[in-house]
Amino acid sequence: MSNISLEEEKDGITIEGNEVGNENEAFKGYRYTWERGKGTEKWIEIKLDRALAYSSFLRTFTEVKLFNLEISTSDHSPLFLEPVRVNADFSVRRFKFENAWLREPMCQQLVKEVWQEHQDKSFQSKLLECLTVLSKWGKEITGCFKSRISQSKKVMKMLKGRRDQNSVQLYQKESENLTEAYCQQEVFWRQRSKQLWLREGDQNSRFFHASAKSRRKVNQIDVLPDRTGCTVGWGSSLEETMVEYFVELFKASNTDWSEVMMLVVRHM
Repeated sequence: MSNISLEEEKDGITIEGNEVGNENEAFKGYRYTWERGKGTEKWIEIKLDRALAYSSFLRTFTEVKLFNLEISTSDHSPLFLEPVRVNADFSVRRFKFENAWLREPMCQQLVKEVWQEHQDKSFQSKLLECLTVLSKWGKEITGCFKSRISQSKKVMKMLKGRRDQNSVQLYQKESENLTEAYCQQEVFWRQRSKQLWLREGDQNSRFFHASAKSRRKVNQIDVLPDRTGCTVGWGSSLEETMVEYFVELFKASNTDWSEVMMLVVRHM
């Protein structure tokens, strides 16, 4: 079909930056956007055309889709970018322990107090009590990074030029508070982005924030290949294809239980 043998060459040149549709769930339609020599020995198809967007655009339109419209009088397929903005979900969120809390001595103290106060209760009840206490306390820690950072900077700016011992000590203390707020903010967003391979001290909150946003995308299946290799979608036997696959996967065939039964201990 093509004189280009390598898949990475057929997919085209990778462009550095925020490419729209470089993930399977974001790009819809035929995989190649340019062709030449159709029906000949030199027939070539390449994913040549791309769409790029700023990070701010992708954060706003988290479910953006890029469609390959395929049919065209040109050798290039027209692309259609559909920006989809997902409304905020105001449903009740499940409790999540924040790693940033571990940097606060008060966290361990709260857990210890709850455990001692409810000694007569079950383990599960103690956990639920800890959940309630930590949720309320944690909002003050992880919910006000910006205000804590802003306040520390404001105080440090006010004390910057002072030479008296008290002002110097206050400045150093506020500098420690600022550093701690930055560290907690970094841990907070790294936990959400799951970029755990990054080193401690990489204070790149914008990167963590973007990674966390991308994880919130709802994974969905639009098309799948059936048993014959043909692509099917919703309303065109996709449901049947999925059921058929798992039925076949878990169906027992030519099963030999002899080795298993030999290991079963017989009781008289």
